[in-house]
Amino acid sequence: MEISPASCFISDHPDDAPPTPNNVWIVVSPDPSGSFVEGHLVGGGADHCTVETQVVITTHVANQQDQAGHAKEFFGDKDEGLYSLAKKILSALTGYMPEFLDSDVPHLHQPLIPTQYTTQRDRPHGSFQVGFKVVYDWNLS
Repeated sequence: MEISPASCFISDHPDDAPPTPNNVWIVVSPDPSGSFVEGHLVGGGADHCTVETQVVITTHVANQQDQAGHAKEFFGDKDEGLYSLAKKILSALTGYMPEFLDSDVPHLHQPLIPTQYTTQRDRPHGSFQVGFKVVYDWNLS
């Protein structure tokens, strides 16, 4: 299954939907909070701060085929089941480390690491949410 670019977007609300959602859409949500890594400030100079936070990837499934009280297709469908979609997200992003050439974009300290997940089902909709730890340098110069 391919996800169109219009079905994958950034939002500060992980439950947002595109104006005309397909059966599956993905929302990328930066965590609104984080913490500064104190040890990196000592002796690291005053030109950057290291930040620990997370990005949350929420995969939404709108078209559920299961009868009431069942969840076999919701979790197990080979194309649109939550476990199949979650595996694709985890495979694509675990260990991923983008390289940015623009000096205004924060540089990651380490590859993305999955840290938590949740599933939610509220017929006829369901979602899988996975948080990835993000550690980056915030350039202050």
